[in-house]
Amino acid sequence: MNHYLKTVLFKFKTITSKMNTIIPKRNKRIVLYSNWGFRDNLRTLYQYLVDNGYQEEYEIICASNDFYHLEKEKDVKYVSIYRGLYYFLTSKYFFYSFGKYPIKPAPNQMVVNLWHGMPLKKIGNLEEGLENVDYNFFTKLVSSSDYFTPIMKAAFNATEEQMLLVGNIRNDELFKEKQDKRIIWMPTYRNSKNYHDSQDALIFSLKEDDFSKIEQLLSEYGYQLYIKLHPLEESRLQVQMNHSNIHLLTEEIISEQYGTLYTFLGTTSALITDYSSVFLDYYLLNRPVAFTINDYDEYKDKRGFVFEDVRSLMVGSVIRDSHDLLEFLESVMKSEDSYIEERTKVNDKVNAIQKDFTKTLLNEIGLKKKG
Repeated sequence: MNHYLKTVLFKFKTITSKMNTIIPKRNKRIVLYSNWGFRDNLRTLYQYLVDNGYQEEYEIICASNDFYHLEKEKDVKYVSIYRGLYYFLTSKYFFYSFGKYPIKPAPNQMVVNLWHGMPLKKIGNLEEGLENVDYNFFTKLVSSSDYFTPIMKAAFNATEEQMLLVGNIRNDELFKEKQDKRIIWMPTYRNSKNYHDSQDALIFSLKEDDFSKIEQLLSEYGYQLYIKLHPLEESRLQVQMNHSNIHLLTEEIISEQYGTLYTFLGTTSALITDYSSVFLDYYLLNRPVAFTINDYDEYKDKRGFVFEDVRSLMVGSVIRDSHDLLEFLESVMKSEDSYIEERTKVNDKVNAIQKDFTKTLLNEIGLKKKG
């Protein structure tokens, strides 16, 4: 959201929240909102609604700052985040994943905070200095399991009644396309203000010779390696210009060629990551995961984790250098995987819901379509 608009709304949140209780709501109006691109859980929900014909019975409004390459439906309305404020105040159902209107829901509203994955790093009221900030502007807040519910409650100062055990609905996307000879590497963004120059994601310490060896191995087995960086770090790595089997995956490329990141994830044979909770979702596929956690202690000290030992959730190989990386890649290509049973156990712990995520969400909040 525009910083000025956000500041104004926060300043007058008591007044706007009272106004929201007075303004009549349209029971057949659904609003999907994101001020950081129309993607993630919100995009999955949108696709489910239109694919199942909800627009025939409900008025669906999408409010965002960027719709990427979304194929727009003639029976759905697409507006800016500014016009979206009017629709928020007049809608029965409102969903958000990134950003929000800092206005308390009316008693007859269903405002759902879908968030964007269960947190491993401290968020919201769990962050130092943010303990007293009000983040509770929803009727319901999603959680993926009883393991994460206390964390989500504490991060958003939510009540037990506000919790919605439905999982991350974007996980529906994981099962849309068939598996292919692809491996994805998703390093977590390191804020340079919080880290020493010597502490960096492993990906940036690799030399051209390392990438050449990776390329050679990938070529031998007919695999492709896709590297998905934070948008602020994409300019630091341009390997896709030099190697035919190594590609840089941007939000633009994902949106244009694959629709969503999770649809693409579903086509991969293995995942390399670190402190991103994407691996918890990926466990649903029960495919190999490797972790690059050289800076674990510093990351824990500077950023902080929600659990004392996050490593207990990390089931898979640990990659410390290029040699480990090559070893993991080859094991994937040879279909060698010794972590299947252990991953299943952790998956059951962190993902209480393991299929039909969007359908479960809509049933839980009573948003049903006739016929």
